[in-house]
Amino acid sequence: MKKLFLLFVVSMLAMTGAKAEEPSTLVATLNHEGKMWAFYGKKALIDAYNFAREGDVITLSAGTFTAVNMTKNLTIRGVGMFSDIPTSNSYTALEGYPTITIQNNDSPISFEGLCFLGGVTVENNSSAKRITFTKVRFEGNASYSKTSVVVNPANVYAVFNDCIIYRALQVKGGLLQNCLVEWLRNDKGNDPLSVNNCVIYDFKKYYNRNGYYYGSYINDANLTNTLLIGDGTLVPDWSTYDAYNCVGFSTAADNGTFFAGANESNRMVEDREHFFKDSSALTKNTDQYGDLTGYTLAWLGWYDLNANGHGLYELSDEAAKIYKGNDGTVVGVWGGAYPFNITPSNPRLKKCEIVPKVGTDGKLKVTIEVAQ
Repeated sequence: MKKLFLLFVVSMLAMTGAKAEEPSTLVATLNHEGKMWAFYGKKALIDAYNFAREGDVITLSAGTFTAVNMTKNLTIRGVGMFSDIPTSNSYTALEGYPTITIQNNDSPISFEGLCFLGGVTVENNSSAKRITFTKVRFEGNASYSKTSVVVNPANVYAVFNDCIIYRALQVKGGLLQNCLVEWLRNDKGNDPLSVNNCVIYDFKKYYNRNGYYYGSYINDANLTNTLLIGDGTLVPDWSTYDAYNCVGFSTAADNGTFFAGANESNRMVEDREHFFKDSSALTKNTDQYGDLTGYTLAWLGWYDLNANGHGLYELSDEAAKIYKGNDGTVVGVWGGAYPFNITPSNPRLKKCEIVPKVGTDGKLKVTIEVAQ
């Protein structure tokens, strides 16, 4: 990590090809075969992308950049998908709803440590390919009415690691590991969808007033060690999924079941009021006579990581001892071989200010602060 950071600083000091109208804290750094260029301002990602070639890496500072439609297979990295409370680091955000078209070559295409304020659509004009999102948050804010993530082609293997996806993920084949998803919609692709140590928050079906379908739809997926939260209306006789060592949390009064006809390793939560560590997120609803009508569970996918780095439907200490997956760790995002972690692999730059005017010594003036 230190070697990588030192290389980054040295390269930044040596760059002579960077151009900008004025100093900016928004910086996109392009790495092409060991050579580096810097681009500045809100459209820095667009400028870096236009200059990039297949297989290049673009590293973004903290701040909000304009997203770009991609037809090149690149790696895009940011400082993080949201501010973490212990160090108050800012994050890297992309505005817009870009389309990513995977090309037919061997270069990787991946995103790490950033937030899509709207969402993304993945297309494909090649043979079966892979796209990876690691430690990426899809906010799906009110200005974007589309599904947050749409992966259209059946032959694209989409991998999501430590991601938070608000609104909906629409995908066919691929892998979700330690992710929080509000709505999951999957249909048959070339490969089944594998869902490991995740939380699906709105595991139910319903329709809006215009007759359009909203909610979860699962067809050809394998769920393992996953926490399912919903009203019990989504069951295997309606969707097609295999569940192993999963736990269902029903918000309906009768508790119901998500696992009709599934193997016996799956369980529904009985003591719902003591299941989550953050008990304030759960509201008990009763009628005028005090009889239970159901529960309301708040969406915990925003800035909910507390000072200890926990949240995202973490189980209470008592529940964590009971509801374990097939690997002996707790179900949900905090279990598995690699529990949920927001810190990206590249150095987290809290501050990066570059004066683009090159001095007489051929160097740039750079001010950089790195999170501890």
